[in-house]
Amino acid sequence: MGVFKKRGSKANAAEQQERQEIQGALNDSLQELMDGQLLGDKIIWRNLGIILFLTFLGIIYIYNRNLMEARRRARVDLIQEVEGLRYESLSVALELIKISSQAEVVRRVEREGVGLEISKDPPIIIER
Repeated sequence: MGVFKKRGSKANAAEQQERQEIQGALNDSLQELMDGQLLGDKIIWRNLGIILFLTFLGIIYIYNRNLMEARRRARVDLIQEVEGLRYESLSVALELIKISSQAEVVRRVEREGVGLEISKDPPIIIER
């Protein structure tokens, strides 16, 4: 069972001191942020152009993303509308074919009482 060895007291002390330094640095940076000292630092002022540029790029990225999402939604809506219109077009075409069949035309003429009759003579073909 002696696979894992206990650390020496020097290693534990060094590790604890490193943790305290990290915690202290974190506390210092939070304290600077809360006090406003971070904004007064020369590093921030020297890199202000880069910070503003990156902020501008972020705003453009967000705007572009929202614009593309709106276009995608509009495209999906148009595809659905075209599909619905396609089905409507097919149903209207089928109804037109049904109405324009010879039997249906004869039936409607008789029902309306227009007085037209079906010609018993074949049509005459005019040749050039």
